[in-house]
Amino acid sequence: MRKTLCAVAGLAVAFSASIASAQMTNSYFLDARDSIGAIDTPVNLSGYLNEPNGGGRGDGQTIYIAPKVAGLEVQGANNTSTATMTLYVDVASGDANEVLAAVGLDMAIDASAANERELLSAGVTIHNTAAAVGSANDPWNDTAESTAFTTTGGGIKMVRVPVEDNGGGPMFNSALGITAGNGYRLATVALEADTCGTAGRGCQPSLDVFLSVNNLLVTAVSDPGPSAAVILNLGYTGGAPEGATANGSTQGATSATADAVIVIKPKGDFNNDGAFNGPDLGLVLPTFNQATAGTANRRQVFTGDYNGDGFFNGPDLGLVLPYFNGVTANCAVCM
Repeated sequence: MRKTLCAVAGLAVAFSASIASAQMTNSYFLDARDSIGAIDTPVNLSGYLNEPNGGGRGDGQTIYIAPKVAGLEVQGANNTSTATMTLYVDVASGDANEVLAAVGLDMAIDASAANERELLSAGVTIHNTAAAVGSANDPWNDTAESTAFTTTGGGIKMVRVPVEDNGGGPMFNSALGITAGNGYRLATVALEADTCGTAGRGCQPSLDVFLSVNNLLVTAVSDPGPSAAVILNLGYTGGAPEGATANGSTQGATSATADAVIVIKPKGDFNNDGAFNGPDLGLVLPTFNQATAGTANRRQVFTGDYNGDGFFNGPDLGLVLPYFNGVTANCAVCM
């Protein structure tokens, strides 16, 4: 970790060492949608509003990703073997002059079972501009991340000390960093699936993802200070914060339920049995009709979206049989 991060982390913990009159509440969650606008105002694209955890805020989001199929995966921005999940925080309460000073979270993704398809990679990007995060100013003085997200869990660390030089010395400025408001976009994890042809790995996995507090902790600073320990909610359940896991000063505090689920699912698997085979062909048009009518759920739209544009519509129909032939010729079956 860089020396600057260590230094400002120490200041953040020092600022928040004692109990004050108000407490900032942080609710962290993972979501399949990669924008502040999408989580604040869900719209009926890809069937989000017709699936309980597809249009709600956080709420154990399911992130679908397709295994690579003999070169048939779409390349570039619409690559169907890649997906993202985004880490957000809703910040509430706290004093008017209180700023989120440090965020230290670990993110663990279950490993696939021996007979299940695998994630090839899961790389994280911490956002640090006002536009990307949805804050008034660039939110962090320094950031650090580890990259072992696919099995053992990786860490993200972000720090802000809201102090500026006013010409006569350092002065606290609550306009810097993240204050109480709606949602803020903290980091994006880019997922990539492995090939579907790996021998012995043909089953469809559902990989749980959990958030927990790492050794940087989650703290706030205020003027006058010190700030109280941050009330911490990890995840949403039923459209509401899961409930306080612990405070942000409890290293190792972990979500009670999965904060997201990653499903490595082949395109064309309309009956949801983990394979694209004969029984699915009779479901192509019925599901297509649901999708075009706006009544399909997000899983169904993902399954029929062969060209990766977010919709199951006319251009996808010409890809059904080529994809079917590619899957049946090259992909391992569930063992």
